[in-house]
Amino acid sequence: MTWDGLGPSEAAAIAGAPQAWVLDVVGSTMDEAHRVADGGAPSGSVVIAGEQTAGRGRLGKRWAAPQRSGLWMTSIHRDVDPAALDCLTIRVGLALARSLDAFACEPVGLKWPNDLLVGGRKVCGILTEARWRGAALLWVAVGVGVNLTAPADQPRAAGLRPGVTRRELIAVLPGMIRAAAALHGQLSRAELAEFGARDAVRDAALAQPARGIAQGIDASGALVVQTAAGREICRQGSLIMAQEDA
Repeated sequence: MTWDGLGPSEAAAIAGAPQAWVLDVVGSTMDEAHRVADGGAPSGSVVIAGEQTAGRGRLGKRWAAPQRSGLWMTSIHRDVDPAALDCLTIRVGLALARSLDAFACEPVGLKWPNDLLVGGRKVCGILTEARWRGAALLWVAVGVGVNLTAPADQPRAAGLRPGVTRRELIAVLPGMIRAAAALHGQLSRAELAEFGARDAVRDAALAQPARGIAQGIDASGALVVQTAAGREICRQGSLIMAQEDA
């Protein structure tokens, strides 16, 4: 198969990956990545698709990703520090935000736990899934969907600058994701400060995952919410603003 005129070898070279699978249409790049990882695909390998028909998000959400509307990619990472798993999505978000600044019309913001925003609208989503054998972590798959253009039927979606190509993105993003996946332990002070500078919901009133005021994240990547009963640490759930729940 080819993808934007690229075969697997050329796509792997551009992405700096040991191996690449390029698919015209796939149900989910995440599912395909788990399949090839189970078959022994080396760490850093990528699965790229021109179109997803059953893309998977957090909490079992699904969506279709139309042909040529964005970059749909999942990468495989072995030897990930289990102590860094909880904050891996945040780390990948930070890495992607730094990279996408160069392709967006304004600085990229972050919305806990896995969304990147341009102008308050979603331009990129991240999904991380781990596979274990007993207590041994076998691999982590990091799925990324980046909108080149905002889908007309999604008013809360954003795109990148006109003219940005998917080739440009795969030349940059896989390496940034690999670097994020190679880090150990919880978030550093510098990472927390960087997230704070990009935090799109700091001091906003929330309805979920807890009712209160968003106060950023802690070193594990959990959301901190100031509620009527005190500070609450939220490790799971989706972020819903109070006005959206009214």
